[in-house]
Amino acid sequence: MDRDFVILDSVFYLGLIVLAYPLLWLLISGFNRQPLVYKWLAIALAFGFAIDVVARLLWYVRNFVHINPNSIGHLYQLFGTAFISVFFYHAIQWPTLKRTFIFINILYFIFSLVNLLFLQKSSLHSYSQTLQSIIILFLCIIFYFKLLKELPTQQIQKLPLFWIVSGFFFSYAGKLVIYAITHYMIAIGDDFILISIFHVSLTLIAYLIMAVGVWLNDKQTSPGEVHKSIG
Repeated sequence: MDRDFVILDSVFYLGLIVLAYPLLWLLISGFNRQPLVYKWLAIALAFGFAIDVVARLLWYVRNFVHINPNSIGHLYQLFGTAFISVFFYHAIQWPTLKRTFIFINILYFIFSLVNLLFLQKSSLHSYSQTLQSIIILFLCIIFYFKLLKELPTQQIQKLPLFWIVSGFFFSYAGKLVIYAITHYMIAIGDDFILISIFHVSLTLIAYLIMAVGVWLNDKQTSPGEVHKSIG
């Protein structure tokens, strides 16, 4: 059991280290010269990074500060989807979807709040997490559809946003399975540590895929010039 916790912590911290590269580049070295899509990517990733760090710090000082570390994660469930949705709105660049994006995010926020306060207030919020995964996967599919429709001749592996969106898709496709069975696994008293390791491993791989996209954008964006294509 102790070994499993060491593996979990190791993968978790490795994920934060990997995430630090795109965050430092997007927020410090290239934030002002980037288009909105990359600025919102930086905001979405920074929000998730901050939530993870604060939650872990609260875990270490839980004997001195009586705040449930999981309560910080509730903020990500409530607001994280909105930040990611704004990123996808600018990545897809279909203004006709604006009202749909707003409606989906309002509906999700209301559902997550109700779930937090009434439905799963004393357990893991698998209902909200499942819905969040479905929404993000839906946004990924819309992006892929636009990519295939408007850029059929380009080499997609050279498009930064293709890698970034693929990171989201990979992560939330796996997490959807985890969230869908979480309530059942808890009910039968299964050891949840292995599932947690799988969860943070998905996040680590997703950050690696996104880092490729950020690196490609950095490579394709010369000083003083903003890369304006879909990638």
